[in-house]
Amino acid sequence: MSTPLQNIILKTDSSPRNAAPREDFGTMPRDGAKPSGRGDIKALTALRFFGVFWVVIDHSQGAFPWLEQSCETVALCQAVTFFFVLSGFVLTYRYINLEGTRRIAAFLIGRLARLWPIHLVGILLLIFMMPGTFKPTRELMPILATNVALLQSAIPITKYFYSYNAPSWSSSTLLFLYFVFPVLLLLIRKSWLLLMLATTCGIASALTVAAAFEVPEFSPNEVSTLGLLYVSPLSRLFDFSLGMCAATAFRKYLKDKSLSLVAGTLLELGAIATLLFIACNSFKWRYLCLDLVGAHGSYWLQNCGFALIGCLILVTVFSMEQGLISKIFRTKIFSFLGEISFCIYVLHTIFLVYGEVVLTMDESINTFCSYLITLFLAATALWLLVEKPSRKLTRDFCQNFVYARSPQKAD
Repeated sequence: MSTPLQNIILKTDSSPRNAAPREDFGTMPRDGAKPSGRGDIKALTALRFFGVFWVVIDHSQGAFPWLEQSCETVALCQAVTFFFVLSGFVLTYRYINLEGTRRIAAFLIGRLARLWPIHLVGILLLIFMMPGTFKPTRELMPILATNVALLQSAIPITKYFYSYNAPSWSSSTLLFLYFVFPVLLLLIRKSWLLLMLATTCGIASALTVAAAFEVPEFSPNEVSTLGLLYVSPLSRLFDFSLGMCAATAFRKYLKDKSLSLVAGTLLELGAIATLLFIACNSFKWRYLCLDLVGAHGSYWLQNCGFALIGCLILVTVFSMEQGLISKIFRTKIFSFLGEISFCIYVLHTIFLVYGEVVLTMDESINTFCSYLITLFLAATALWLLVEKPSRKLTRDFCQNFVYARSPQKAD
């Protein structure tokens, strides 16, 4: 299916230098499972917003060419790698001791409730706002079914994972990671080397399949490198597990470290500069290592691999909350922006497509600013009307029907 999402918003995804992103965004857990960490790391909640805004800029290039000219040498698609690393870090920090049937069940229910209601609202909005393109037909029913069930990223074919609300492939991938998270915790408790060995096999398998079958980098109706190495849960296990290892190291060595405000601020500025430096040079580095690792390996390095270094440094440094930037991120306004960031992520391409297809909006800076204001207001409404109530319902459900079933003996 060739949708406006592919043609307008994600038009650069078929090029050798880009691929489109994703989402849960490593938010601080609000589900019914009992956390083991000592409080939220608020700087990470705020940091999530800037990752989402990076994604918004990336996808807006299709509708506002002047953005593409400004960012053409920056690997904006690496924002997704940041989210997977951040999610692995946050969940491990909070749930390192997650065990027992009831606690695991509450955790998974909470994670599903975090993703699925807002995801479903996104699909319904597309169908309602643009029925000519997204109205379910017999041909589209298999694609719609996989999207509703959040299974689309498991099918490495573009017409499935980039179909309705295209960026929601990352929610599909995250849902898989959530379900294997308890198993990954068992591995990391035994040895972080064991965890990394297991997940390295995942990315190695995807690279081997892509090379052995000479999979094309991008194809709308066939298995592609984009689907195998950028979208697939199998390949993203590696990013997520690196975040888990970073959280384990942070809890053991850095959690109680104290730095001066000047030293902390310099570390934070250095972490941001490292991430930006990598993003600005990844396209060039890909072609430098092309002969060494091949087309598929260099594709993965450009869109995922190089970024892992910067993402790990950024998440770890800001988790310490020792600098001026992280202190600013702890303020209410940035915490709020972090809270609504998932809603921003879900809505941003829907509004872009609607503006291009239905409103035929112009490409001016004023229109872009109007788009952002509308997006932020709508995301706030979605957060208030859907996300917050679903969190509360989840907490109440887990408290009443999961933990309360065995008051004499806790898991």
